[in-house]
Amino acid sequence: MFKIGDFSKLGQVSVLKAAPKHPHFKIRNATAEENVAALIYEGPFRNVGSAVLVLLSWIGINERSISGPVRELHPSGPAHIKGEVQEKAVLELQIPIKT
Repeated sequence: MFKIGDFSKLGQVSVLKAAPKHPHFKIRNATAEENVAALIYEGPFRNVGSAVLVLLSWIGINERSISGPVRELHPSGPAHIKGEVQEKAVLELQIPIKT
């Protein structure tokens, strides 16, 4: 897990039935965003933090402002299956921005 200051992250999951309550997670609808900085990451889940840093760097270099939490889409499936971290991942990372 990585933490950069007061950095919030919004994960996206498919919820087919009522999600169980958990003290560390809150289920909510993601709002539509007009502009996002995005990238597709392929590699081990343990290195996804470096992809977020690349995306944050792009935002700074291009003088954009972050306007919402990071969003993760997991086309490769869940990060953990039966308590085991999956080695191969494909994630789309999105950060809402103001232009």
